Amino acid sequence: MKKIIFLLCAVLLLLTAGCGTTQKEPKETLSVGLLPLTSSAPLFIGLEKGFFKEEGLDVEPVWFGAAQPITVAAASNTIDVGATGLTASLYNMAAAGRPVIITADKGREVPGYSSSVLIVRSDSPFYRLSDLKGRSFAMTTAGSSFEYMMGRMMNREGMTPEDIRFLPLRSLGSVMAAVKTGKADSAVVNEPNGTKAQRAGWARIIASVGDSLPYQTSAVFYSPAFAQDHDRAVRFMKAYIRSCRWYYDHVLTAADRKSPDYLEGIAIIARYTKAPPADIMNGLPWIDRDGRLMEEDIPSQIQWYQKEHLVTDNIPQIVNMSYWQEAERDLS
Repeated sequence: MKKIIFLLCAVLLLLTAGCGTTQKEPKETLSVGLLPLTSSAPLFIGLEKGFFKEEGLDVEPVWFGAAQPITVAAASNTIDVGATGLTASLYNMAAAGRPVIITADKGREVPGYSSSVLIVRSDSPFYRLSDLKGRSFAMTTAGSSFEYMMGRMMNREGMTPEDIRFLPLRSLGSVMAAVKTGKADSAVVNEPNGTKAQRAGWARIIASVGDSLPYQTSAVFYSPAFAQDHDRAVRFMKAYIRSCRWYYDHVLTAADRKSPDYLEGIAIIARYTKAPPADIMNGLPWIDRDGRLMEEDIPSQIQWYQKEHLVTDNIPQIVNMSYWQEAERDLS
């Protein structure tokens, strides 16, 4: 009997030892709301390269057609993490007591790396932004990042938002269709959509947002409930930072565009965005190597929205860099 008990204990010890691996076992599913855009490249890469699973996280993408519903879903704890554009809706919801917690970079406009472009029909007489005075501009919703980008670019041209007719059409698909069919004269669209439309022959890119308006386009943010789950929130951020570094090193700044890592990264992004690899290569967005948010730009956005009466006063603090700071420190 003693020998049997000894053998049973030995087997149990072996089984327990066999369960110990360097990769944490995935726990419950973690949902991330996002759009199929190139600015989501680090998330796509993290999913495919297993960075989230290595942190014990089973991440499930939840696809949306516009930014505002992602913010609503995160603020109501319907999803755990949102990854999309910063909009007036996000700031207004925070003022109304339904905030999300902005934690990391997910794409910014910088010269030479624009993730958003201004398009018109290829057969239109519009070749510069000033040509659009008195014309129409399609966007998803009032107060969207698209309205912000267009408004700020117009300001730099000596124009005001009153110089153009804004058409809210709810979804990116409807925005693209409106320009294609001539129901709208122009639109700012994310890549790879602009490049795809131009290659298809029906659109012409007349401006890249990053060349005239460096700013924090989009961000990763946590739902209130997920932000309270400190351990998982930090582990998610660690995986996200690793994903940003891989994207930055092997894709965005790759010296050899024929290297296996570069081609793998492009193929991953193309698969999730359903765009040809050549379009992805021509419209790679700038994302900070460590996923660090351009925190100082958030107040500038809020001030512009308030000036245009799109955002109320008394916006609470909605940026929390502590998750990023702890994750970055753990990875150092």
